[in-house]
Amino acid sequence: MSQVVDRQKVVEFLKKGSEAYLNKRFEDAIGFFDKAIELDKNDKDAYNGKGITLLNLNKFEDAIECYDKALKIDPDYDKVLFNKGVALATVEKHQEAIECFDRGLRKDPNNKLALNQKGCTLFFLKRYQEAIEYCDKSLRIDPNYTFALDIKGRVLNELGRYKEAIDCFDRALILDPEDKEVLYNKGLTLSFMNKFDDALVYYDRALRIDADYKEALNGKGMILLNRNKRAEANELIDKALKIDPNFEKALFNKGLALAFENKFQEAIEFFDKALKVEADNKKTLTNKGLALTDLKKYEEAIECFDKALKSDPAYKIALNGKANALFYLKRYKDALEYYEKVLVIDPNFALAKSNRDKLQAILQRAAAQQQQQQQQQQQ
Repeated sequence: MSQVVDRQKVVEFLKKGSEAYLNKRFEDAIGFFDKAIELDKNDKDAYNGKGITLLNLNKFEDAIECYDKALKIDPDYDKVLFNKGVALATVEKHQEAIECFDRGLRKDPNNKLALNQKGCTLFFLKRYQEAIEYCDKSLRIDPNYTFALDIKGRVLNELGRYKEAIDCFDRALILDPEDKEVLYNKGLTLSFMNKFDDALVYYDRALRIDADYKEALNGKGMILLNRNKRAEANELIDKALKIDPNFEKALFNKGLALAFENKFQEAIEFFDKALKVEADNKKTLTNKGLALTDLKKYEEAIECFDKALKSDPAYKIALNGKANALFYLKRYKDALEYYEKVLVIDPNFALAKSNRDKLQAILQRAAAQQQQQQQQQQQ
C-alpha cells in the first residue's frame, strides 16, 4: 500500500529551504530540501532546490546528480535543464551544457537566461560568432539584461572589436554602475586599447566595491608592473594569489615580475604553475621559453616555443623567440627562416628586422670566407 504524501508538510519544507537558501544558510537549506524528499521522493522542486544549493557550495557533481533525479521525474523541466547546464559549464563540460540549454529552449525559446548562458558557453568554446548571436537573441527579449551585455562585450573583446565592447559595457554600467565584473571587463578592454590610465580608474572602481576582487587586483598589478612600479605590482599580484593560489593570470604575472628582476628560474616555477591550470596558453609557454633562453637552455626554450606555435602558428613573439634560440645554437639558416616568418606577419617588428639583417650579414661573411678559402685551395 503506497504511503500518502503530506503535501502541506512538503510545501512547508520547500518554503523553509528556499528561505534558508536566500539567506545563504546553505547547510540548513539542504536539510529542509532533504526532509521534503523524505516525504515525497518524486518532488522535482525539492531535488532542484537541493541542486541549486549544492551548486552554491561548489559541490558541482552532487548538484548534477540532484538535477538528474529531478529530470527522471520530469525530463522537460526547463528550470532544471538550465541549472544542470550551468553546473556542467562550470565543470567545463561545455558541450553537455549546450545540450541542456537546447532542450530547455525547445520548451521555452524566449528564455533569456538560457539563451545568454548558451552564448556564454559558446564564448568559452571560442565559438565567438555564435556566442554573439545568442547574446543578441537574449537582448532582443530584454535590451536591459546586463549579464548579456557583459558577455557580448567580452566576446567582442576577444575579437579585437574594442569600441563595440566598450559600448556594451557602458550600456551595462548605465543600468548597474556597481557591477564589479563589468567595471573590470571595461578596464581590461581599455588596457588592450593601451588606455592604461583609464583602465586603472575602472579597476579601482571595482576594488572599491570588492577589495578582494582578484581579477581587478591582478589587472591593476599588471599595469603597475609595466610601469616599473614593481613593489606595488607584486603586492597586488601576491594578494590575488593569496585569494586564489591557482589563479592562472596572476601566476603568469608573478612569473613576469620575477623575470623582470632577472630571477629566471623562479619565474619558470610560476609559469609552470600557470601551465598546470592552462597547459596550452601561448603567452605563458612563450615567456617560459624566453626565461629558458636567458638561462641558455636553448633546446628546452625551443620546445616551449613549438608548443606555443602549435596553439597559434602565427604568434610572432614565439616565432621571434624561437629564431633567437636557433641563433644562439648557431643554426643560422633555421634562425633566418623564423625571422622571415615574423616579418611576413609583422613587417614593422623592429627587433626581428634588426636580427634578420645581422644574421644575413653573418651568413654573407661566412659565404665570402668559404669562397675565399676555396679559391686559395685551387691556387
